[in-house]
Amino acid sequence: MASVDRKRLPRRSLLVAGLLFSTASALWGQLPPGAAPPVELDPPPTVAEEPFTFARDGLTLNGTLAMSPSSSGRVPVVVIVAGSGPTDRNANGPFLNTNAYAMLAWGLAERGIASLRYDKRGIGMSAGEGGDPTTLTTDLYVADVASAATALASDARFSKVILLGHSEGAGHVLQAANRGAPQAGVIMVAGQGRMLADVLHEQFARQADSTTVAKIDSAFARFLRGDDPGEVPPFAQPVLVPQYRNFLRSMAAYDPASEARRFGGPLLIVQGATDVQVTMEDAELLHAAQPASTLVRLEGVNHVLKSIASTDLQAQTETYRDPSLPLADSVVPAIAGWIEDLDR
Repeated sequence: MASVDRKRLPRRSLLVAGLLFSTASALWGQLPPGAAPPVELDPPPTVAEEPFTFARDGLTLNGTLAMSPSSSGRVPVVVIVAGSGPTDRNANGPFLNTNAYAMLAWGLAERGIASLRYDKRGIGMSAGEGGDPTTLTTDLYVADVASAATALASDARFSKVILLGHSEGAGHVLQAANRGAPQAGVIMVAGQGRMLADVLHEQFARQADSTTVAKIDSAFARFLRGDDPGEVPPFAQPVLVPQYRNFLRSMAAYDPASEARRFGGPLLIVQGATDVQVTMEDAELLHAAQPASTLVRLEGVNHVLKSIASTDLQAQTETYRDPSLPLADSVVPAIAGWIEDLDR
């Protein structure tokens, strides 16, 4: 299949297909030619940050620990796990510049809750730790989450470890918990509730007619089998990158409802009502699979946790590229309040 020229992809494609479940990670953390690096923000004076690294199988993953400088005694700590593609510890990358994870970390610190956000293997300051992309699977990311949790669980500053994943990362933290990662609870933010093929079908249906979408569905099935997918529209090509076939296969095998059903600990499901990548249906399916979970609907909040009332794709895209746009006011209270309630 021909290589994908992402500079020519329409912005609608980058939003719907490039940021959630496509292997935008084919860029392997590199900016497109001529693109400006993301704008990073400094933490507020109410937050203290320090580097934090952890190792797994000879790899060193780099992150940032955020805490309140006035914290006394042991405090809870949240592992913030990024979504798909070349998304770094702050929720920035070639396709987006939101600083959403940094803002979330700072908001939690101001509530007395520490957090670790880290660059995934192959991304940001962990760029040298990616390995062979043809062997990449979600199992590697899941094991990395467990290693981060283990490192924090052994740190005397922390009373408990909470796993929080955003978008694709929501699935990673749920699977890590089910595989024995130390945790006192799991938070899934904008996480898929359906199988990958179903989510992709819905995303592409927002951009094309039913005949074209059926063609893409068939191409994706052939791609997973190892066959030539054939010709597809440019906006669908980012999900058919041959070197990431094994990764897509592992994603396609992930059953969110089954994993949620297996998890017996405290579970918070957070979903923005104006998210155009993951819908309330996904959150409701997760909640139905695990009725003991807590489901929070955030009105006027989109996939990158920013305030926007419209679901128009052009308007949504602007929120993905504004590095100083604050988090929606409801995000931190929903997450911090649930964590605080764990001790009540």
